[in-house]
Formats: sequence, structure tokens, C-alpha cells
Amino acid sequence: MEGDSIQSDTLLMQRPHLNSLFLCPGASPALFEKNSVISHSSARSRKSDGETPDAPHRVNMKLAELSADEQEEANERQLAELEFVQSAYSTEEAWISKNDGCRSVVRLLQLPVVLSGNTHHDSVTIHLHLKLPAAYPIRNDAHLIISASLKSSPANPSLIRKAALNAITSLVTTCQSAACDYAQYGEAIWHVFHVAEEWIDNDWPNMLLQQQETQSMKSTYNTPASSSPTSSHNHTTIRIGRRAIYSHHIIANSKRKDLASLAHNYKLGGYVKIGWPGIILFEGDETSVQTVVDEVKTWRWQHLSVRVEESFDVNIGTIDSYRKLPKTFVELGENDMSLLAQYCREAGLEYMFLQCLKIDNGTTQSSTTLSTIHNDENDETKQASNNTNMTYAALVHVDHMNDRKNYEKWLKKESESVGCTLFIKHVVTTS
Repeated sequence: MEGDSIQSDTLLMQRPHLNSLFLCPGASPALFEKNSVISHSSARSRKSDGETPDAPHRVNMKLAELSADEQEEANERQLAELEFVQSAYSTEEAWISKNDGCRSVVRLLQLPVVLSGNTHHDSVTIHLHLKLPAAYPIRNDAHLIISASLKSSPANPSLIRKAALNAITSLVTTCQSAACDYAQYGEAIWHVFHVAEEWIDNDWPNMLLQQQETQSMKSTYNTPASSSPTSSHNHTTIRIGRRAIYSHHIIANSKRKDLASLAHNYKLGGYVKIGWPGIILFEGDETSVQTVVDEVKTWRWQHLSVRVEESFDVNIGTIDSYRKLPKTFVELGENDMSLLAQYCREAGLEYMFLQCLKIDNGTTQSSTTLSTIHNDENDETKQASNNTNMTYAALVHVDHMNDRKNYEKWLKKESESVGCTLFIKHVVTTS
């Protein structure tokens, strides 16, 4: 950053983490400076993965709208405030970044986790982002823009992560309100940091307790009245869940890495087929599967739809004994649609693959509601009998092709990936 007194080695642009929430619209993904740890190509990849620019916001006053004196004053006061932040915190606790011409401060927050029985767990880590508009802090309407992202949280028990996801909204709302209220007094970074610390001391423990009580009530509600502590059913019954998810595309390295990380943390197996379209298959403990799906749905997607959901109880053994998908989460390439179809067919889950692509093959599995499947040979036989071989065709009329060569190339590629035969007929009309 030419002209700034901040050292370039402190400019750490953090990639968007899981569950980023923006209360005030921010700037579009941009090409960052060469000192940033995110490359130009990775910035473009996130934008291509459905992360469209946010709408303009009145507090994002452009530098051109300020007079020369106002620009100089705003710059000097921002640098002075950021210098104070750097002197008060280590580079692990807070750091400075710059995006779309605006400076930002990222504060690392540690949320302690103490559950009932005084059991301690690893802390929840949240990144609190404070964006400084160009006119901050010399104009009252140019207040800080607050956002937050979940960096990490314990995977078990699952209620911790659920509480953390809910907490992000509360934290951002509280800090944004404080930033707006304090804007009339000028510099507000320190004030927002103080409000965030108070929120951790007062609000976070209550939210964690509420989530724990909610989880306990659900467990009580779902426990049959006739069950007893000595019942062998309670000790041997487990519930397995599967999901088939369709996405317009999966390209960004950040999403691919986060999917693999979530699956590993929650001990889920399955596949992700990247490219256009993207297909995700999860299998594992039902509670863990649903938790991961809920989290994935909070990410930015151009289109994402859970098209097949099913779960079933087993009376003996472990989850691994009943898995049909790999025990680990496997990534398949852009051109591996037919390979995914083969894997699903071999595992007896072809119906999930077909329904995920909205191809009706006559199965009785529901693609919109949760299916309860009993684990016995009769059901396996019924399922196999329903997987009849049928051939379908579609006739599509296209008015014109502006880029005929690339259109045909894409059509052939997609047809081959799903095992379809493609026939194209060009008709030229004359008046």
C-alpha cells in the first residue's frame, strides 16, 4: 500500500471461512495487492463460484466524493487508529487487510465452551471483520461495516457448532448497532472491540445454554416412553443418514477444501463431483449429516438443492458396517459424472444419483421428504425391482447459437459425462 505507514507483512487477507455473514453489504471480491496472501486467480475463482458482488451501500462513500482536505484527514485518522490497533494487539489477535480500496481490521475472538456438568471443550474461534469506508471516521454516515465468519469449533457435541452458527448473527447485529450508534463520536474500532468482548462474557454463555436445553428437549421428545435404561435397543440402535445435493457448479478451492474438512470432522463418507454441475453425496450418522448439510447451505451458492434425503435405523453393529459409500470423502473430477454414476450403481444407490439429476427411473424413493428405510432383505429386493431400465429422449429447438463452436463443445462434453447420446441438426432458413 503506497503512502501507508502500515508494514506490508501485516497485510493478511483471510479467505472467506465457513458461514460468513454480512449484515451490511460490502464490496465485491476483488484482485488484491501483491502483498496479499490470496492470489488473483483465487479471488476470481470465488467470484466465479456464485459469490456475486453485493449491492452498493450509502456508507461506502467513494473517495472521489470527498474533497482533497477530507481525503487527507480521513486517511491520517484511519492510519492513526490502525497503528493503535497494531500496538495494542499481536498479529495473531488482530491484523489489517485492504480490499476494494477500503481498509479492514480482523479481530480474532475466542469463545469459551463450558457445558453442563462444568465440562470444558475447545474454544469456538470467530473472525470479526471491521471494514472502514473511505469517509470513515470524518462523516457520521460512514460508519464501520461489520461482518463475522466462523473459523473453527469443536465437532462434538454438535450443539456447540450449532450454537456458534446462531451466535454469528447475534454478534454481528450487536457490533453493527454499536458502530452505528458511536459513529457520531468518530473513531469506533476500540468501542466495537469492547462491545464484542462484553457480548462474549454476557450473551454467548446464554446462547450456548439455550442450545444445550433445546438439544436436551429434542432428545427427551424423541425417546420412546416405553424404553428403559437397561433396554438393549438403546445400546445397539443407530441411525444412518444419506443426502444427495445438487449444485449449479463447484469450482472454488475454498469450498472444496471446506467440504472435505467438514466431512472429516463429522466422520462422513461420500463423494463430491466438482465442475458443472456439482454433486455432493454424504453418508454417516444422521445427526452429523444434517449438521453438515445445514452448514453447507449457509455458504454462498448460485444454486444449491438437497434433492434426496433418507435415514434408517440399524439394530446391531456400527455405522461402518452399513455404509454403501466410501468411509472417506472422495473428490471426483469435472468429467467424472459417468464415474459417479457407476459408483452409485455398484453401491445400490443409483436411484439417489438419478433423482439428484431429476431423472425419473421409476423408483419409489422420495426426492423431497425424509425417507425411513427398514434394514431388511425384503426392502433391498423391492428397491432392486424398482430400478427398471428405461430410455428417455428430449427434443430441444434453439433459435440460434451466437457461439456455435463452444456451445457444441460444451453440449458434447456434458452429454458424454452423463452417458447420453447427442444429435445436433442445423437448419438454415432463407426468406
